[in-house]
Amino acid sequence: MDDSLLERAINNVVANAVEHTLQDGVITIEIEEEKGYLIFSICDNGEGFTQEALKHATEQFYMGDRSRNVKSHYGMGLYIADSVAKQHGGYLILENDADSHGAKVIFHIPIG
Repeated sequence: MDDSLLERAINNVVANAVEHTLQDGVITIEIEEEKGYLIFSICDNGEGFTQEALKHATEQFYMGDRSRNVKSHYGMGLYIADSVAKQHGGYLILENDADSHGAKVIFHIPIG
């Protein structure tokens, strides 16, 4: 496992969660082992992913909010996270959390 790549991917997802969560909101990070996978789950209580974002957010340069004109955003965060998961033989799941209704990003990274 390349710790630095995995750390970069998780940092990208956490930074997205911080940006999109509500003021005084909650971000949860859970780590567990299940069926040979290390699973990292990052969830916020923001507005969640749009249907379009659920389909395209891991594409390079995709930016869901086209009105954002911030130079520090290039549409690379979830693309990098997905690429890192794949480089480790794993995968990334994007969904909206049933409880918080916010965005939820789940890394599945095989152990061993």
